[in-house]
Amino acid sequence: MNEVMDGATSLPGIILFWLWWVFLTFLEAATRVKDTEHQPQPTQAMADAAIEDGTTHTGIARILRFDPAFDLDMFLYGARHAYETIVEAFAAGDMEKLESLVSKEVLAIFVKDCAARASRGESVDLTLIGVKSIDIAQMEVAETAMEVTLRFHAQMIWVERSAEGLIVSGNPAEIIDVVEAWTFARPIPVPGNAWVLVATSG
Repeated sequence: MNEVMDGATSLPGIILFWLWWVFLTFLEAATRVKDTEHQPQPTQAMADAAIEDGTTHTGIARILRFDPAFDLDMFLYGARHAYETIVEAFAAGDMEKLESLVSKEVLAIFVKDCAARASRGESVDLTLIGVKSIDIAQMEVAETAMEVTLRFHAQMIWVERSAEGLIVSGNPAEIIDVVEAWTFARPIPVPGNAWVLVATSG
């Protein structure tokens, strides 16, 4: 009987403790919201400073200022297709297919390399297995152009043969892993949706 009375006596204390705990919880949440509202908001100057790091998020934000229709997924899809097309066209020596995909400077290098290969009577057998992944290495926006450097991780079989059909380099039974950094660019103001390859490095 005494135990029941003791429990009944302590019940109001439990209720008061619970109400006090609810009040403290509410007060803490309200304080946290107020502190968040008073935090300094990012300004354009801060965004411009962040772009110096070359991070993807700030890079995209800067590109969107000049091209509101820019979509990263579509860009990467187009870049993958461009990589496959350019590699295959270079192996085949098809300069006409490359003209709309690369800059004049890159095209001149490709023409020189393909001409040298042809003068030796050599040819390339290429089997492009595919692009495994694409990393964004850098995104830059200057006064006259915007550039995005991508790192392609691809697999292919690349075999160079002499005029007699003998293997000069490569192995037709070996799949090689290739990692290349390609830089795509487009001018500002943006005239259209076309990006062109302006630099490559292995």
